[in-house]
Parts: sequence; structure tokens; C-alpha cells
Amino acid sequence: MSYELRQDETVGDGIQRIVCHQIESAIKASRTQQNEKGSPVHETRKHLKKARAALRLVHGEVSHDRWKREDKCLRKVGQLISEVRDAEVRLQTVRQLREFARGKKRSFQETEELLAFELDSFLAAFSEWPDEAKQQLTQTLERIRHWPLEGLHCEQVRGCVQKTYQRGRQTLKAAIDKPSI
Repeated sequence: MSYELRQDETVGDGIQRIVCHQIESAIKASRTQQNEKGSPVHETRKHLKKARAALRLVHGEVSHDRWKREDKCLRKVGQLISEVRDAEVRLQTVRQLREFARGKKRSFQETEELLAFELDSFLAAFSEWPDEAKQQLTQTLERIRHWPLEGLHCEQVRGCVQKTYQRGRQTLKAAIDKPSI
């Protein structure tokens, strides 16, 4: 589902619907099995990032403390599973390298085995993450559903988007002016 406001709803209702839909999708993704779309961890994190991006659009409409609480909760759930996602990516990268260097499978076999073991260890250690994520996300979802966003207007959303782009341009300029590498 794309970010799309409907003609029959206010801007606030639309953004609230989108944020809630992404949180619901994150809960659902955390309960699925690995499939062609990706792992439950990857899919959950994608929905959390989309929810946080949409949440930024209402930053000025709700109190800073309320907004910060929900953003922090969404970020915390994402951090909960970041180690597992990193382990998945490392293993996936080595497998892609092995395929790229087909004649040299042996050089990647030991590394792949170690990374597969690492991923299995993380999955075992974080086996309860879907339950913890569901609990935290359900609470966040209920609070966001009751946010008063009737006064949100297009101009405010445009201002939030402009600020985000401005910060991005400033960060890019800083990186170009003073690269860390």
C-alpha cells in the first residue's frame, strides 16, 4: 500500500490511517514465515520505517512528548530485531559472493557456515521478539488511534516534508565537505 490520502478524509485522518496500517502490517509481518518477499525481520523493519516516516508528518500537531513516545517505541522495536537483520544480511551477502565466484566455493564455505551459525544463534536468542514486538506495537497503535489530528492541514505536512528535505541536504553537504573516509 502506498502513502495515499483519500478525498473523503481529512489530512489528519489519512495520515493516522497510514501510520496505523503500517503498524498493523509490522505486527502481521512479525508473525509470518520466511517467504519470497523476505524474512519476517526484514518485512517488519520496513513497515516500522514507513510508520515512523508518516509519523514525522504530524510532529507539530501533537505534543512533542506524545510524538516522541510513539516514535521511540517504534524505533525500539526496530532496534530489538536489528541484530538479527544484520546477521541475515551478512549471510545473504556471503551467499551472493559465493554465487558470483562460482569456481571458488571453498573459499566462502567456512565463512558461510560461521554466519549461518551466527544467524541461528541470534534467532534462538531473540525467539520471543514477535511477541514483544506485538505487545509494544499494539499499545502504540491504540494510543495513535486516539490522537486528535483534526486540525492538521496540508500546509503543515508540506512544512514537515520541507524540513526533512532541508536536513537531508544539509547532511549531504556536511558529508561531502568532510567525508569520514
